[in-house]
Amino acid sequence: MTRPFLVSRRGPVLYLDMDGPGSSVNVLTRAAAEQLGEVLDDVERRELGLIVFRSLKPYSFINGAELLVAKSVKTMEDLPRLTEVLRSAYERVASLPVPTLAAIRGNCFGCGMEFTLGCDYRVAADSYDTFFYMTELRDYHCLPVFGGLSRLPRLVGLKPAVDLLLWGEKWWAPTAFERGLISGVLGAARFEAELDELVEALLGNGLHKRVLPERAEACAGAGLDWPAYRQHVEGRIKASPPDRQGLYRLCLDILGETASPRNGVVQTTRGSDVARPLGSPANRAAASFFFIRTMAKVASAGTSSTVPARHVTLEIAPSAAGHPFVDVLRRRPIAGLMLRPGMPRGNGRPAPPLRVVDDQTARAVNLEIAWGYQEVEKPQGRGLLYFPGAARVDLCELMIDAEDRDLLQPFLVLLPHLGWHPIVLTGAGDSAVNRLIRAYFGAIESTLDAGGRMGDVTHSLWAFGFDHTPAELAADLFGSDAPPTADSAPPGRSDPEALTSLLLALYREGLYLERERRLRHASQVDVIVRSLSGFPLSRGAFTGYMKQMMTGVFVSEPTSAPVAVQESHAEAVREAALQ
Repeated sequence: MTRPFLVSRRGPVLYLDMDGPGSSVNVLTRAAAEQLGEVLDDVERRELGLIVFRSLKPYSFINGAELLVAKSVKTMEDLPRLTEVLRSAYERVASLPVPTLAAIRGNCFGCGMEFTLGCDYRVAADSYDTFFYMTELRDYHCLPVFGGLSRLPRLVGLKPAVDLLLWGEKWWAPTAFERGLISGVLGAARFEAELDELVEALLGNGLHKRVLPERAEACAGAGLDWPAYRQHVEGRIKASPPDRQGLYRLCLDILGETASPRNGVVQTTRGSDVARPLGSPANRAAASFFFIRTMAKVASAGTSSTVPARHVTLEIAPSAAGHPFVDVLRRRPIAGLMLRPGMPRGNGRPAPPLRVVDDQTARAVNLEIAWGYQEVEKPQGRGLLYFPGAARVDLCELMIDAEDRDLLQPFLVLLPHLGWHPIVLTGAGDSAVNRLIRAYFGAIESTLDAGGRMGDVTHSLWAFGFDHTPAELAADLFGSDAPPTADSAPPGRSDPEALTSLLLALYREGLYLERERRLRHASQVDVIVRSLSGFPLSRGAFTGYMKQMMTGVFVSEPTSAPVAVQESHAEAVREAALQ
């Protein structure tokens, strides 16, 4: 039976290489934690000088811990039992007498990032597929439960910790190094060689355990006025959707305790408070969206793998040299993606902006690029790569011929590593994303034409839990001025009719796209609606919520009542879906 860690030793250095079986990404499972405990039981200080944690998975260092834990928690009494083995592994690494080094190449998310915080040294590859992201609050409506709430502010300071935890910032290696999260940056092309050099240098200089700062000054950072900054953060929390506010305040309270130690010792986090959101209805609904996104990926790319089956070669025409997407491609290397100049075609016609080439068969797919919202259709004889929200929306649409899907699959697998979730449409026709955009703003326009107020629409979406306001979405899509960061709830009153009309308009459009086979699966509608409008994760997938709404069946939620649907509205949607 394959075990999660490959264990090897080179002189005084023990290497633990993670390669979780049955998955294209590393996840800290119970089996991984148990093996790690067995290995660490044999570690003795006199025998080893350093323990190095690495990953054998392309594009993934550690993407998190077992999601099944969240789904298994029924009561607070379940949590210690379900997480005991994992918690023990985290604490064992943090308390080892032997210095530890996390050599990070690939994504480091959530619980994976907490794992590295228990190591004495952290270095990361300067590649586009290596970045740090605390997923718990933003993606799963829970708090870090493996020590991150106390270790993170002691390492980077309170303000950066708030940026990572509450606001969901993503840090690539240079930023992580600049802000103190990692100890060094290694080149992507020479990662292993530079790691070997670093290990030799560390051994030569005499390794020691690095104790995190235990003083308030180290936590707060030089010159930070914590009371004033806390007031600013609390203002932003008030402007956040209501379903997030309690969790954000709890996180801020615990960080504040970290900043105010008693007798010079940082306070430990409140275990029961930290664990409380895990297994809540909001946490369960948000965790389920991970699987929705996976289903959407399979519907578009034909695979759930994060590793392309073969390398991708992109030919870039001179006319595309300054294109924003091309700039992203060139900014940092990513394994498996090769760029080369595009050549003019023999008939004198200009080369397409992008050509995706299969080096084995010499087949290629020519792609046009559309950046920013615009009316688009698939051009004849070429595909179209469409970024509706430019760089600020993590969604792109690829319109291609059906026979080109297999050739493009490796490119589709790499796009999420570059920051975009692809939605694939085959055959002629307009953009599915644009149809949903028009449905969103069309419903708002109809409300205003009927005498509704924009402030009430915005307030209603906020109260329901949408992450984005219509003004923010308009700024992303149309380049209008984005509203300033708010420090309070949007003014206005609830308008259930306006909210219901908007939800039904999106749902009706999604049903049409499925019926006409423009989209292959409802999960693609869910991903589009989530990415564009910020449909609340605490309510799960959009189409699943709407099916419950149409039948009058709702999951109890603590922050707001479910939307009431008039039977006439529901019947209109049913009829439209059958037309």
